[in-house]
Amino acid sequence: TYNVYMRICKKYIIPLLGDIKLCDIRPIHIQDYVDDLLDLLSPKTIKIHLNILNLAFKRAYRLKLIKENVVQFVEVPKSKKFKNEIYNAEDMRILLEKCKGTSLELPIVIAGGLGLRISEILGLTWNNIDFNDFTITVEKITVRDNGKVILKEPKTESSVRTITAPKEIIAMLKQLKKDRLAAKLRGEKSHRELIFYDKNLEPIAPDVISKKFRYFLEINNLKHIRFHDLRHSHVTMLIDAKVPIKVISERVGHSNVNTTLNIYSHALKEMDQEASDKISNTLFNDSRKMG
Repeated sequence: TYNVYMRICKKYIIPLLGDIKLCDIRPIHIQDYVDDLLDLLSPKTIKIHLNILNLAFKRAYRLKLIKENVVQFVEVPKSKKFKNEIYNAEDMRILLEKCKGTSLELPIVIAGGLGLRISEILGLTWNNIDFNDFTITVEKITVRDNGKVILKEPKTESSVRTITAPKEIIAMLKQLKKDRLAAKLRGEKSHRELIFYDKNLEPIAPDVISKKFRYFLEINNLKHIRFHDLRHSHVTMLIDAKVPIKVISERVGHSNVNTTLNIYSHALKEMDQEASDKISNTLFNDSRKMG
């Protein structure tokens, strides 16, 4: 987090605001800063920028260097709610067919079949796979740290979890492990622990897979979604399959059920309408027939 904040300061805040004296900065300066970045960054990312500025100005106010915290008067950009940027079951079947035999096949299968975040997929090691109980444990993620990709613990406790995996995914992992062993016997090098790694046997950064996925969709004329949207697609399919929301929340590593409810409110609204239609058919259609 520290490295992310420092990068934002060096790349954006200092170049755009650094030449203005602290006591001379007005709300309009911060608002212009936000407005200038709206075409470049997502509202969610801009909120991180504002958080950094807010921390700085709150401290400056406590030290009596300024008369007020001007950041509090700035209009915060609204995050776009996730909707429609998903693949339905048919889209997923086509995607899985197209990616067969490619380096993206297993990451796509795990994202779509288990709803793991891309950083969680790339952080998987062989000891996370229980081939007997058909479970996968998420306990590490990959992140960039000072230009190097490293493994670290997830940010939240709820992200550390063990979930049951479809037998097809476990079978693919088992086959990959056999292939790796055969390659090792032929003298080829491989990473002892990591399931996914680059040509230098190093962990892979999430953005590398994101770019590959974007290019893959483009050359195969498939509908554009982000790799992360495979996770959203997975959850939406579970909701459509009437899986209890608490089970879904725990499987995808949300801190609480409310997080799941807020993110996927559109899908749940459709289910609510479906429930209304069903009760209408059950109660009123039958009563009309009796009449």
